[in-house]
Amino acid sequence: MQAILITFHVLACLALIFIVLLQTGRGAEIGAVFGGSSQTLFGSTGGTTFLGKLTTLAAVVFMLTCLGLTYLSGQVHTKSVMDKAPVKEQPLLPEAKPVPPVPVPVTVESQPVAPPTTQGQEAAPPATQRQEKGPQPPPLSGAQGNPNQ
Repeated sequence: MQAILITFHVLACLALIFIVLLQTGRGAEIGAVFGGSSQTLFGSTGGTTFLGKLTTLAAVVFMLTCLGLTYLSGQVHTKSVMDKAPVKEQPLLPEAKPVPPVPVPVTVESQPVAPPTTQGQEAAPPATQRQEKGPQPPPLSGAQGNPNQ
């Protein structure tokens, strides 16, 4: 239905454009450059021409198709392309299978072993203790370092 209405709408648009372009404009002669003509300047036009009646008909068809398309576009569409798609029934999750237990290796020592020390060498201090800081840089001298000057 909507496709047929759109087709008539486009045809009415094109007809309206071509019919209006075919007509001569009123007052196009501008009174035959103020000389004289069979019609007065912007005055009585005489009888209605065939192109005038076609213009009216094309305008009426154009307006009716505009109203029809507006009405059809405002309706709620309940149909969907996905309604026709086949539905596959699948479980959401695959069936769970039990996992066999893995044997855990047993270790005898539970604390880290320190490397053996030889005579005359001391063991290295643990990594968690901080060593003394290195030499400190000398304090700044002059106006920058001392705020009392």
